[in-house]
Amino acid sequence: MVPSICREFGHKAIGIKPIVKQIQTLLEDRDKNVREETKVMVVEMYRWVGAALKPQLANLKPVQVSLLLTITDFPDQ
Repeated sequence: MVPSICREFGHKAIGIKPIVKQIQTLLEDRDKNVREETKVMVVEMYRWVGAALKPQLANLKPVQVSLLLTITDFPDQ
């Protein structure tokens, strides 16, 4: 739901700061669907806020960054 809201209305329609804080937890969730939707959400948020999102992703594990790199042209950190 969040990725579609972000896609349709942009990051100003929803506050992404609370979501960004949960990205690592969501990417580590046991449910594959949660992890997949989180990837889509991160890519969509990056599309809207660009490089401002990079510092927030510094806490991600290298494996998680690799996953994001494989599904999009997400810039390398």
